Amino acid sequence: MHFLSQRKKDFKYQLRDIYEALSKIFALECNYEKAYEFLSKFSAAQNEVLNIETSQQMAQMSVRYEMEQKEREMEVEQAKNLELQKAYESLDLEKNRAEELLHNILPSEVAEELKSTGKSVARHYDLVTVLFADIKGFTMLSEMLQPQELMDTIDLCFRTFDDIVEANGVEKLR
Repeated sequence: MHFLSQRKKDFKYQLRDIYEALSKIFALECNYEKAYEFLSKFSAAQNEVLNIETSQQMAQMSVRYEMEQKEREMEVEQAKNLELQKAYESLDLEKNRAEELLHNILPSEVAEELKSTGKSVARHYDLVTVLFADIKGFTMLSEMLQPQELMDTIDLCFRTFDDIVEANGVEKLR
């Protein structure tokens, strides 16, 4: 609180106390007219003191309310920022998965072209071989093996096929 307003408040308290004391003194001396005069001044001073206190309390409450509002706004902003950060991380993860998928199913040159331009130019190849592979007896095999055994067998087949493709410098599209 400002120094002058504190002194003014202190002065009001003292004046109020003086009016109250004078009212009591005049009442004891049976000078009721003067006692009433100072009681009225005491009452007015008491109201001024209460008004000052109420104003100070309201100002403090207003400041506290504004601070709480700012804190809530900051908490909301932090929550929004956290949500945005999570969304960006999720977006990056999805972007990486999409790029990985592109590189898995397309030749690197085509995948990079799609990433940079959003489209791919048709290419002409003089010689292309297309191989479709089927595992003979797969249905019967899947009925005989436990799920994990079946998956291990399929995995072995694909890894062996990948090794053969890589050893011969062949580009494989899935």
